[in-house]
Amino acid sequence: MHASTRRAAALGSALAAVGAALTVLAPSAQAVGLDQYDRVRYRMCADTVVDIEYTNAYGNTSTQRNIYFKRQKNGARCGFYDYTVRDEYGSYASVWVTAENGGSVSCTIWRNGRVVAKSNDENSFYSSAACY
Repeated sequence: MHASTRRAAALGSALAAVGAALTVLAPSAQAVGLDQYDRVRYRMCADTVVDIEYTNAYGNTSTQRNIYFKRQKNGARCGFYDYTVRDEYGSYASVWVTAENGGSVSCTIWRNGRVVAKSNDENSFYSSAACY
């Protein structure tokens, strides 16, 4: 075997090992996939005025600006959106809560009663929680 062939084989093996290591260390983000009849619940919380963007029951993106959630009995300021997937081909779930002036924001997605995505941010300048 020529030296250049050995070097090429060694380089190929090294690149394959690096690629495998990166896959283990940094798995790709995946959207929350939904099947027909899945029950979905979004929980969006914030201590301040926020913008929210979410995938609705029809699979479309809905946006609401300048939302201020009412205080609940436990003291948290949260809003909920519940629906059942009707599309025979399924859909996906996603929600973003953004506070332009910072503060505590969070989101959670449940699918059929199990938490499948959760995020929070408490930046004092600009905060955004994304669940997908």
